[in-house]
Amino acid sequence: MITKSIKQNQVTHLSDSLGKAKSSFLVNCIGLNVEEMTNFRKKLKQNKADIKVIRNTLARLVLDKHSELKSVYESQLDGPNAFVLAFDDDVVGVAKVMNEMSKENEVFKIKCGVLDGSVVTEKEVKVLSTLPSLEILRAQLVGLLTAPLTNFLGTLQAVPEDCVRLLNAYKNKGN
Repeated sequence: MITKSIKQNQVTHLSDSLGKAKSSFLVNCIGLNVEEMTNFRKKLKQNKADIKVIRNTLARLVLDKHSELKSVYESQLDGPNAFVLAFDDDVVGVAKVMNEMSKENEVFKIKCGVLDGSVVTEKEVKVLSTLPSLEILRAQLVGLLTAPLTNFLGTLQAVPEDCVRLLNAYKNKGN
């Protein structure tokens, strides 16, 4: 039997976690077996995320403390639910893990989420999962920024090289 103090601890813990999370998602994961859930948790942890399963009555108490999330999640709190909380700015990895899980298990459903203060639907989470990770995007941006400078330096270097080749050819022609 779950005591009132355990329920209060669950509410406090989820409320603190929601406050620290950069983004959050409401999912239905009831029907997953222990092995599937354990693997899902491991994949989420690798992406600096976690899943919290909580009763809807307790979730409503948590949402009372987070008014910005209440309007999004309260209408979706029907049936069994869990919160997926992402604690890193790179949410693409979390979206990929959730999308992969929804493809592998038809019982796993992404209901909705909040990303940077904006509401995202299941379809938007699936689109998000197709994007490259933040690390790859940063590398691509650095490549784009350095390409003109690299080309310019290559052009500057080619002028003296051509001059040296011309003088070398002239010297060899004289022999």
